[in-house]
Amino acid sequence: CSVAGGSEASVHLNHQQQQQQQQYRWPCLADLAAGIQQRELATLRAIRSCISDGAVLSEASPELAAVRAARQANREQARSLVTSIARQLHAQGAAEGREPLLMRGR
Repeated sequence: CSVAGGSEASVHLNHQQQQQQQQYRWPCLADLAAGIQQRELATLRAIRSCISDGAVLSEASPELAAVRAARQANREQARSLVTSIARQLHAQGAAEGREPLLMRGR
């Protein structure tokens, strides 16, 4: 994920700078930046927990999980209906095979 990658690079660069410079020119500003860095890290963890191999995981939100579950149930229901119709057509001699031929999941 490019957002997470860019943020990780920013956090890493900030960490390197902190290691090289023990004394800050503006300590109050450094304190503010440290707080932002912690929020960025929390955001990065949240993003990484929702994405795997470039795909958004169903666990990213309850709504997404519900939509994907409903889609899978619809797919299974449609496949069952098409298989039933194919078997009826085969029994009547109108089709060569008893099972529908699926290409690329369709």
